[in-house]
This record gives sequence, structure tokens and C-alpha cells, in this order.
Amino acid sequence: MAHAPASLDTYPWTGRTILELFAEAVREAPDRTAVERGGTRMTLGEVDRRSARIAAELAAAGIGSGDVVAVVLDRSAHLPAALLGVMRSGAAFVPVDPDYPAQRRAYMHQDSRARATVTLSRLLGEVDGTRPVILIDALRTDVAETSLPTVRPTDLAYIMYTSGSTGRPKGVEIGHQAFLKGVLVMASVVSPKNDDVWLSVTSPSFDPSLLDLFLPLLTQGRIVIADNDQVVAGDALHTLLAESHATVLQATPLTWRMLLEDGWTGRLRLALCAGEVMHPVLAKALYERCDEVWNAYGPTETTIYASAHRVGPGDTGNVPVGRPLPDTEVRVLGEDLASKPRGEVGELWIGGTGVGVGYRGRDELTADRFRTIPGDPPTERFYRTGDLGRQRMDGTIELFGRADDQVKIRGHRIEPGEVENQLSAHKGVESAVVVPRTLPGAAGVQLVAYVRPVGDGEISTGQLLDFLADRLPKYMVPSTVVQVAEWPRTATYKIDRNRLPDPGVATDQDRSGSAPRTPTERALAQLWEKVLNHRSVSREEDFFALGGHSLLSMQLVARIREEMGAAATVRDLIDAPVLADLAERIDQTPPTSATTPTYARAPKSLLPVSPEQHLRLAKEQRRLEHDLGPGTHNVSIACTVEGPLNLDKLEQALTDVVNRHEALRARFLWDETGAVRQEIALVQSIRIRRETASPGQGMPSSAVVQVANEPFDLGSGLLLRAAHWACGNGTGVLLLVCDHVVTDLVSMAVIIGDLQRAYAARLAGTAAPWDGPDPTYRAFLLEEAAWLASPETDEALAAWRENLTGEAPYCLLKGLSRPTERAAHEPVAGSMTVYLPHTVTDRLAATAGKHGASLAHALLALVAIGLSGMTGQERIGAIIPMANREAAGSDRLVAYAAHGLPVHQDVAPEKPFTHQVEQAAGQTMEVLARQRLALAEVVRRLDPEAFGIPSSQPYAMVNFIAADLLNASITPVLDQVRMSPLSVGATEPAAPLIVELLETPERLTVHIVHDRRFIEDTDAQRLTDLLIALAESAAATPGATVAELLAASGNDT
Repeated sequence: MAHAPASLDTYPWTGRTILELFAEAVREAPDRTAVERGGTRMTLGEVDRRSARIAAELAAAGIGSGDVVAVVLDRSAHLPAALLGVMRSGAAFVPVDPDYPAQRRAYMHQDSRARATVTLSRLLGEVDGTRPVILIDALRTDVAETSLPTVRPTDLAYIMYTSGSTGRPKGVEIGHQAFLKGVLVMASVVSPKNDDVWLSVTSPSFDPSLLDLFLPLLTQGRIVIADNDQVVAGDALHTLLAESHATVLQATPLTWRMLLEDGWTGRLRLALCAGEVMHPVLAKALYERCDEVWNAYGPTETTIYASAHRVGPGDTGNVPVGRPLPDTEVRVLGEDLASKPRGEVGELWIGGTGVGVGYRGRDELTADRFRTIPGDPPTERFYRTGDLGRQRMDGTIELFGRADDQVKIRGHRIEPGEVENQLSAHKGVESAVVVPRTLPGAAGVQLVAYVRPVGDGEISTGQLLDFLADRLPKYMVPSTVVQVAEWPRTATYKIDRNRLPDPGVATDQDRSGSAPRTPTERALAQLWEKVLNHRSVSREEDFFALGGHSLLSMQLVARIREEMGAAATVRDLIDAPVLADLAERIDQTPPTSATTPTYARAPKSLLPVSPEQHLRLAKEQRRLEHDLGPGTHNVSIACTVEGPLNLDKLEQALTDVVNRHEALRARFLWDETGAVRQEIALVQSIRIRRETASPGQGMPSSAVVQVANEPFDLGSGLLLRAAHWACGNGTGVLLLVCDHVVTDLVSMAVIIGDLQRAYAARLAGTAAPWDGPDPTYRAFLLEEAAWLASPETDEALAAWRENLTGEAPYCLLKGLSRPTERAAHEPVAGSMTVYLPHTVTDRLAATAGKHGASLAHALLALVAIGLSGMTGQERIGAIIPMANREAAGSDRLVAYAAHGLPVHQDVAPEKPFTHQVEQAAGQTMEVLARQRLALAEVVRRLDPEAFGIPSSQPYAMVNFIAADLLNASITPVLDQVRMSPLSVGATEPAAPLIVELLETPERLTVHIVHDRRFIEDTDAQRLTDLLIALAESAAATPGATVAELLAASGNDT
């Protein structure tokens, strides 16, 4: 949260209007020149008298309080008088640029419900049918003076139109007190002088123009208005600056660069830059030419500006937008509306007197964007900007693009603004724009970078991509770079992203490597492109270097078997990840024989249970034997919901999903011998549990956790439930829960994907887009049972036995405190959540990428280092989940298919961190090749006592769960609804220590759950603090040794 500094003793705008202060300025110096353009000059007194005549003519036409008047003017000396005249009549003005297309002008007249127009004779042809029309340069002389209404601070002052995301412009309504605040608050930045000359170059339809016009009027300055030709020509504007003796100029980065390119050397008392990102090169150039340079920020909805930063010599990176202005509050919030700590990226919410009334005639949109934050007084309204930013440690605010600009490329969420910042850091790049595009010849959405070189130079695309590759994870590096000489511009001179040039056909001109040669290489390349969602690959490229991971490797192997008829395995891909090498290996392997898929002959009778199900059910039996009641082992998805969620249609869609996936209708049955089988129950209609959050409660976190952890009846035949809490203002929380006995994270992603499709169909009044139940679950169980009875299982077990010889897979943490006795009412699970900002995780990901690993492997290494530092153990073991989806069609499987597999790391104090990362990646790949045989089955077949593990101990001490090891994206995206994930904790952990990673565009969430029966709260807190410190140290010095990282993190044991 950021508050404004108290730079003004009192707020002079409280309870007042622009009209009152203007009247005071006229009385003080009526003959002072106020405004000029070309050969036209007007004193304060003349502006006052002309505005009074405009008000009188409007009043005579029946215009008054509550009305709206269109002001159709370009950059004219009459502009201040026109705006003042409309306000004096009691009406609100809406600026309409005569250069706008006729259709847009007509829309603004109609949407604003303007009842009159004020313009000049020369612009009559640009006026639509709105009557009456008041001609400023031909005011009537026969209008009698009449009393005008008293204008109150709460009255509407103006409507300013901004672009809408749907293509429909939005009219922002601003009241008089907010208007006055927006103008006067900038006095704390500008420190206006009575001899200031303000050169105005901003369009009247862009709200910073109001600062150009009214702050000088109220502070005895002089306004010089540039004409249209001067605004777009550097030499003409350069000349006007000199001839007008301007001291203050407010402009966009585009205009400033245009001046600099024309050779402008200064000097100004004050330069104000706003409207777009300020490049550090521009900041330096202006700093050298002006006494003061300010970078300002503020959406139209919060009246002109909300924050400002005085540029200094230290602004060599991303130039911040400063601290909030007086009477302004800026909060950085997450999707759950909780404040972000300093350094973490979130969405900016702006509060204070400057917050507008709302959008003209758009009640739903107003309610969505102008809101009260839960827990705040209902009178405090904030505007939700949609801008991403963070508060630096010094309190200044830094921007990171738009929240709605986020894109997903090959499973990774990317904020283009972050890539733009890195591009702009290149010495040859003046400015950059990064957008998602679908390119001919490329699979899926690609990132395209547009760059404008410094001066007239050119930039090597290859060098630029290499520059980015050293600073960003591979998935964030654009596929194509397009150089532009000039940016296409909107009417307000912002970059028009919709008119960027076509990047053309995707090519590989900047990539090394040769095209696939043999038929096998070509067939294999096509499968890589499909699985990796990547454009054409060369025969020298590495599957894992292109973004492949465990789940994708299994999908690729399944496609190779199904489409190429080759007997490939994951082991083959790990040993030969280069396309040409894998093709050669496939050519040397006998082809598979085509067989009928098992599910085609799957019986309807009782079905076997998988090893993971057997383990879970055995635990349930032990609980029942000891009268402990049912245990909880659920997989949950909780999301905040904004928008018109139709719960009735969602119930229908959930029923469709349960009908499709038989696993969700599994019923487990025990016979008299204790053996367990399962059958598929009939379809049931799903009912969503509907709750209402208590007033002022905000998000119902405790209730969500309680429902998420309610145990299922495994004999009921329904293992999915849903709940919704209405939280007011069109917001709520949606919870989906499945029992883990039939689902895993990848299954939840499948369920969510089907739910999205079914919900869209139900909203459209059609049936679900599939025919009947999917038999894949039956096939999975039967094929798993058949494989476990085959000789291959014995071979896999022998491999596990060899790998585990002399070493317990559990690697008990022996150096931690022994938990004390726990009261019966105390919860078993303890949890804490910490966040790592992308500034840390990006560096870790980049380091890992250079060593053939991922961010998850880097974090796994850090967990091992942290536990080794705490316990003194040199070998740290963990259980990691693997998707186990190698068979054809398994990408649509809903089942408990994932296998927990043991990995261990030998932590050596003298080894560098990068060695630990390579070891983590190598161990992960090694167990990936053996994942078909679950550890649960290994434990069942190999006597646990042989490893020195008492039967009372859990079979895994540490679980490490990372999204990119499973590639499970489980955030729903339902039609017309905005949804954001919430963390849901477990009441009974599946292991004594669970480290779970959830990566979002702005940060990495590390959720640590510990079982208090095995680990003390103090030790869990120590590990949490140590992980944060280790991550920061490793990001800053990846070449440091383990001992150095532990010492730097305050743990040198």
C-alpha cells in the first residue's frame, strides 16, 4: 500500500470548484495574458467575459444543471473559455476532437446524451445533428443576462472518452471536486511560477490537456497552444518552444523523442512526461536538458495523474512513476484483493478524491472497476486500473504493463511488459512493444517483438534474441523481431498496437540448425511441433531445451507409438533428446505391433484398483480399524469469481462432466476377505452448495478450507462436489473438490477443460460437446493390472531395487526437533505461504535453463540445501509426483495416474549451486524413465522393514510438488467470468513436509505444509525463512557454493 506524502499543508480543493478559483484569479489580474495560439491572444478578463457569454447562450437554450454539452474544438485559443462557459451554465462538457472519424464523433454525442454543441464556425461541418450549436466566434449579442445555477463540488464537471477493450469507447464521468484536485495536486510537482509559459501540445480529448489549460489559469501563468502541424513536426515544435520562451512542457515520450531527433538542446524549467513508458535513454536525455524532469502516471478514471517521479541520474533501468500524489492512495493488490508486500507485482488500485463517478451509462462496468475493497469503509472507493505494478523498497511505484495483456505461450503465463522492459534495456533499442500473434507456419500463439532502433540504426535480430536469452527464460523470448521506423499512433498519440505491421510468415532465418533429412526425422519433427506447440524445429535441437518436460515427454512418446508405430519409451527420449539422435534410435528399434485398445473391450463388471488406490484404501481400512474415522485426501480448486456466473448452468455442466468421466462415479467395495474392487455408479445430478459470505467478511477463507477438506464417502459413487460463496458486488468464491483416489492434478486440468466446454455449451442452450462416457478410466485400470502381472514389472522392480540398495527412499530428517505432545483439539496440519518475486525467480530460471534444468529443479535444489543446512544430513530425499501418462489417449484421462517417485540429492558444501541444480534435473530425469512402476507398488513388494523404516512411519517424509513437473494448469476460465486462483490448505497432510510451488506471472508462491506429529512449527518456520534467503542469494550469485549460500542466508551449519 502506498500513501501520498503530505506535501501540501491542506487540500485547497476540498469543497471548492475550478470556477471559484478562476474567479479569484480574474479579480487578481484581469489584464494578464492568459492564452495564445498563433496570432490570437486573450487575457484572463477576456476569457472570463467570453465564457460568461457562452454560459448565458447555453442557459437561454435551456441548458443547465445535469445536462451535457459537446465541445467540438481542436487546439484553439478559445478552448479555455468554451470549457469554462459550459461549466458556468451548470452543464458538464465532453471534448470531441474534430479530427476523430465521423462515426466516433456521432457515437460520443449519442452516448453522452449531449443536449448542445459548442464549436467554431470553421468546424461546423464536423458537428453532428446535436442542436443547439453555440459558435464561440459568433456569439449572439441579443441574449439577455440570466441567473446561472450554483455549481457544487459534487456536480458533474466533464465526460472524457477513452478506448474500450470491446471497441466501444467508455465515457468517464468526473465531478467538480475531483477535477479541481486533479489540477491543483500537480502544484506539488510543478511548483508553478507566475512567469511560467506552458506550451500545450496535448489533444483536448486527452485529460492531461486540462492540466495544461487550468493550472496556468489559476496560478497566473501563460498558455501557448500549439497547432496541429506544430505538434507533429519536430522542427516546427522546436521553433515554437524557442519563440514562445516556454518554461514548462507536458508531452508523451513520442513527442519528446521527436524534439530530440530534431536537435533540441533545451532548456526548460520543467519537463513532464506521461502517457507511455519512459525509456531510461529518454530520461537521461531530458535530465541533461531540463532543470526538472518528472515521469507521471494516472488513468483518466482517477483524474489526470495519480503519481509522479522526479527523474534523476540513477534512473538507468525501468523508470518508476513515483509516489502517490497528495490525497491519493495507491494499493498493489493480488487477485484475492490482499495487499502485496513491497517488491511483488500486483494490480494497481487507486483511491482518493480524484476517483471518478464511473462510466456513462455503463452500470455493470462501473460496478466492476469502481469498487470498495473488502474491509474498507463503504465510502472509500477505489478504481481498479488493470495496470500491473509493484512498490519498490523505497516506496516508489514501478509499472509492468497491463493485467489483461497477459498471454499464455506453451503453458507459461507471460507479461509482455516484462519482455518490453528487457528489450528497452538494449543500447540499440529506443522503444519496444511485445504482442501475441498467430503466425503463418507457426503452431499456436507466438510472441512478436516490435522494436524501434535508436536513431537511424539497425539491430541484428540474432544479437537481440541472444541478449534476451541471457536475461529471460526461454519461453519468454519472442519468436520474431520486427523493426519499425515509426510507431502507428492513436488519436491520443499512444502506440496503436492494432495497427502494428504484419510480422509475416514465421521463418527460422535467425536460428541455427538444418532441416530434418530422413522420413523418420521429418515425422518426428512434426510430432515435436504439435506437442511443444512450436514452429519448425531443426534436426540438431534438443526436446528439453525447447521446453519439453515430464508430461510432454510422455505425450510425445504416446504419439510416436500411435502415429509412427515405433516402440519408443521415455528412456529413449531422455538418452537421446536431440531430434536426429532420437530418429536414429527409432530406426534401429523394431516397430510395435498394432493392437486393439483395451478400452474397446473393457467389461462393465467390477474393476481392479491401481497401486496408488490400493495404498490409499489400505490407509482408510487402518483408520476404520482404529476408530479414527475417514481420512481426507482431496484435490481442490478454489477461485475468486467476478462477473455473471450462472450457477444453474454450471450445475448442468458439472453433471455433464461427471457423466463423461467414470472415475468421478467410482464406488469402492470391500469383500469379506478384505479385498477391494470398484464399480462405476450411475450418473447423478450435481448440486452446487450455495452459501453467502457474512457482510464485511471478505473472502470466506476458513469456510472454503473446511468444505475442501470434508472427506468423501468412497462407497457413494460420487467423488466430486462444488460450492459457491456469494461475496457481494458481483464477486464470489467457487470451489471444486475431488477425492484424490480417482484424480490427480493433471486429471483436474482435464476436468476443468471439459467443464469450460460444457458450461459454454449450456449457456448457448446446447448439449455437452461429446457423446456419452469416456471409457479411458476402465482402460487405464485394466491395462495397469495387466502390466503389473507381466514380466516387465519384475524388470522394473529389479531396477528400483538396484537404485535403492543400501539407501532408504524416505531419507528421514533426523536433525529436526522432536514434536511435543499435541492437544487433541489442535489441527494436525500447519502451513505457511511465502512469495518470491519474478525478479528472483526469473534469474533462477535463467540459471537453470543454462544447465538443462527448469525453475522447479532450481527450487528442488534449494529445498535440499536448506534441509541439509538445518539437519546436517548430506543426503536429502524427496518424493516428487510424475504424471505417468505415456499411453496413447492418456492426455484425456481422469484417474489417480500420477506416481510419487523418490529422488535424492547429495549436498556437498564445496560444490556450486549450479551443480546441485544439474543433480536435481538429472535425478528427476532418471526417475522419469522408471515412473511406470509406482513407488507405492515398490513399497508393497519390497519389505519396508528392509530399509529400516518402521511400519508406523509414512512412506515419504518430503513431498515436492511443482506445476512444471506435472504441467497442470487448473485455473478455470468460464465464459463472461473473471477467475483467479486461491490457495486451499489441507487439514491432514499427505506427508510430514510438503513443499508446493505455484507460479504466476508476477511471483512464485511457495506453500509449505507440515504435519505437527513429525515436525515442529519452529522448524517449519526456519525452513521457510531459509528458503527465501537461499533463493535470493542463489539468484544474485548462482556460482556460489552451497556453503557460501548457507552462510549468506544466516545458516552456516
